[in-house]
Amino acid sequence: MSFNEKIIKARAKELGLTEKEVREAGKRIANFIKKEAERTEGEITPIIVLKSFFILNEVKNKRYNKKAKELALKEAKIKNKREIIEKYADKIIDLNILRGWGSRKIAKYLKEKHNVDISHTTILKFLKEYKQQKK
Repeated sequence: MSFNEKIIKARAKELGLTEKEVREAGKRIANFIKKEAERTEGEITPIIVLKSFFILNEVKNKRYNKKAKELALKEAKIKNKREIIEKYADKIIDLNILRGWGSRKIAKYLKEKHNVDISHTTILKFLKEYKQQKK
């Protein structure tokens, strides 16, 4: 591992970023300072350096926004599963209790007959919860 790689790894750990994000921030800060130096005829002032720190915040915010979107998508999927289970709860219970079907067969049935794509494990969890509530 080169000296630069060690520095990147250490800064990533200190800043709570990935190594890729540290490299991105480094490139953006270097480009920013270079452009500002050209604009100010080669003079790098403390204000220019301080302005470059905002790039770190942008990189961090980009990461947090990405995580927030992923979390929102995950919550939406969970909500959709619950809605589907609630909609077909009676059918699932009937198929399981009256016909003795397992979760895999029920999932296959829902896919074929109702075009509902829900995993057998979700159905299994629902049936376990239902049986515990019934007791």
